[in-house]
Amino acid sequence: MPSRPHHGRGSLLQSYVLCEAVEAPSTFIFVEEWASLEGLYAHFHSPHSTEFFTSLGEVPAKAPTGTVSETSSTTTLDESLRLLASAD
Repeated sequence: MPSRPHHGRGSLLQSYVLCEAVEAPSTFIFVEEWASLEGLYAHFHSPHSTEFFTSLGEVPAKAPTGTVSETSSTTTLDESLRLLASAD
């Protein structure tokens, strides 16, 4: 389910996945990858984000929570396993 592209301050949403937790039905997890924190900030302050959260009304059992993780580098699973095997 892709989100609207967001062009705030030259930053784009790079990927977006919506999942439902297997262990906790009706618990939804949004995973978004942004080019920068500025892009994420602009997204959450955009009219369509405000409209989305407002439209939820009393639907959520508790307030949504968020976590921001920054990645300095990324490797494929195969590359990581090769590195791990070569360390032995």
